[in-house]
Amino acid sequence: MTVERNVVVSIEDIRALIFECKTKDCARLTLLLSAITKFPDKCPTCGVSWLTEPRTVSGERVPTGIKSFIEALDIIRKNPPANVQVLFEFAEPLDK
Repeated sequence: MTVERNVVVSIEDIRALIFECKTKDCARLTLLLSAITKFPDKCPTCGVSWLTEPRTVSGERVPTGIKSFIEALDIIRKNPPANVQVLFEFAEPLDK
């Protein structure tokens, strides 16, 4: 028998966002969601851009969508919908 356990959180439960540089695993930046006034546009250590992808087919840099996602979270937190609650579901971490 397989047992799955999940963790469910609402937007109101989110306290902070953690930004982790994947380019060189060089930096991890934790910001309280309520205190984010400006999106961190680049890694504070290596300077790689977090707001745009490095290249596209046309050669132009394009937005990653992360900034829009965080702005949407802020809007929903400040003006929650009256008839629906948005929840996030995560698999419970397994002890290794």
